[in-house]
Amino acid sequence: MISNYLDGINLQMLALNDGEGKLYIYKAAPDDYLESAKLRSEIELTQKTLKAMSDQLHRDQKEKRDTRAPGAKYREMDAAFRSKLNAYEQIRKKEIAQIVNRAKVYKLTGNVLPAELPPFFYRVQFQRVRQPDWLEQFTWCDEIEIFDNQKN
Repeated sequence: MISNYLDGINLQMLALNDGEGKLYIYKAAPDDYLESAKLRSEIELTQKTLKAMSDQLHRDQKEKRDTRAPGAKYREMDAAFRSKLNAYEQIRKKEIAQIVNRAKVYKLTGNVLPAELPPFFYRVQFQRVRQPDWLEQFTWCDEIEIFDNQKN
């Protein structure tokens, strides 16, 4: 949840209920992701370049052109990309760990929220949708409902 949604721009605060009477509040700002942001644009550009090279290689193979030199260049670039991607993912994990480590934990008593909690404008509820056993081997389905706390 934190790594996918809490980007510090579109979502700055995320509260998660653990179901056992604790509420965890995570906060992020764009500054929390400065180190990974430096690599992100380069990684995205390299991904586009590799995709274009791959498409060209497939076209060349269909037209029976020699693909040894372009293929070697693609493999070399792909190996460097995977190394950078791994470094990016490690940096991102550290940034997310720092956000997790500074989370605030509140003890909930029944349905009563502590008075010192910050205001919540939206509430999101995830509910698993059960599927036949054979299908759950391949897919997972959640129903997500978003409630506007200011209107409800």
